[in-house]
Amino acid sequence: MTQLATLFTEIPDLAPSPAAAWWLLIPVAALALGRLVFLTVRWFRADSETRVSLRQAHRIRRTWRRLAPMTGLAITDPTPTTTDQLRSNGHLVEPKVKLPRIKTTVDQFGVTVTANTLLRVGLQAWQDAADDLCNGWGMQRSRSASPGPASSPPAASATNPSTLHFPHRSFRLTGHQP
Repeated sequence: MTQLATLFTEIPDLAPSPAAAWWLLIPVAALALGRLVFLTVRWFRADSETRVSLRQAHRIRRTWRRLAPMTGLAITDPTPTTTDQLRSNGHLVEPKVKLPRIKTTVDQFGVTVTANTLLRVGLQAWQDAADDLCNGWGMQRSRSASPGPASSPPAASATNPSTLHFPHRSFRLTGHQP
């Protein structure tokens, strides 16, 4: 036992020095500053309709974890993983709630949400939950379509594009007369 104790006292300290922690902070701060600049430039370059869509996309991403189980777009996985079983110390492991991952794309007419499907959460489930999603996200209408296997993008519009009025712009061409 004494040999083991002396072995641990002879091992040098492997903890990083405080100066190394400051060097790690520089790239993290640079990445955060780059993201902030990107989002700020995106906001200021957008027109008013796109800014409405940007706010709506943020709201969709922010409320997704709470809204998905309420609309029936989440599944409960009762099978614990091996890591969960080892960490449980003999206690029961609670089932995990799995949500489809979403990605939002913004344009001036609304927000397109692309979601991966899960088992028992396919295109039909998205179509059944369309009204609830419109209410939860504050949208006027939605559309669900499947561009390919394992993805189902519901598109939500803050305004109805068919009722929008686009003003007619007249252009006058000027030229030289001979």
